[in-house]
Amino acid sequence: MVIIKLVVTALFVYVLEGDIVSIAAATLISYTILFIYALKAFCTKDDAFSFSRKYITFRKEMLSQLFRLSVPSMIEKMAFAAGKAMVNNMAAGYGTDIVGAAGISNNMSGLLTGIQTGFEDGGASLEGQLYGSRNFERTVKVYRHIQAAVSIIAVAGFFIMLALTDPIARLFSLSRGGYDPSFHSSICSIFQYELFGTLLLSFAYSGFTLLLGMGKTKTILAINVARIFVFRLPVIFFFQHFTSLDFTAVGLTMAISNSSVGIVALIAGEVIIRKERKRLSASRTHE
Repeated sequence: MVIIKLVVTALFVYVLEGDIVSIAAATLISYTILFIYALKAFCTKDDAFSFSRKYITFRKEMLSQLFRLSVPSMIEKMAFAAGKAMVNNMAAGYGTDIVGAAGISNNMSGLLTGIQTGFEDGGASLEGQLYGSRNFERTVKVYRHIQAAVSIIAVAGFFIMLALTDPIARLFSLSRGGYDPSFHSSICSIFQYELFGTLLLSFAYSGFTLLLGMGKTKTILAINVARIFVFRLPVIFFFQHFTSLDFTAVGLTMAISNSSVGIVALIAGEVIIRKERKRLSASRTHE
């Protein structure tokens, strides 16, 4: 899907000389192709994701559990998207180019955090299976291993991205009008702060594996809402109205919010582990 999106975008921009709407059209085309593939899998009987009516149930106990877990996740994603739009709107106060530079900086950090997201997705399924089979100590053990893995990736990725910041930013500074040194400098200035935030943010990815595995989606909702409406919007508002910082305040805000959410997720994970151990100990005593 990524390859298709890049190829179609390049076709629209460099060959057909389209505008920014054509980039959105390229995204739509890539998602449509993925949707067609999903429909094919949906209708193939021997596919792992195929549809079968005999496995569909509308029992209240099943649906209530499904909504209890999924609704907080849906709200969290909507709130996060809305908060991100608000941050972009506030960043526009430094100029439209800074909004673009901040977006590219975010994409650059995504090269690193995308790897950690993979651990979150896979780890949550594994920990959910372990926790569901009432093997809590092994659930914690897997959590510790994931925590160590994403931390190592964060440290290694920090130094790799630090070395590659200039060439990657230079690549994004190229357009049909040529190389833009001012835009290149803006990207580097914002990203150097945002990169520091990825170090502690790694604890959020490992912490969310545990929280998702234990079905604590409301806790994740609270953490991510705080990420935008406590650690990000008020911080950039403070920088804009009570300091003399220039556009680098955008990168500094990202570093503060990402670091804060990592610390909060780490604390939440430890608190939940302690509470669960107490609960299990109390239930064994009663038995």
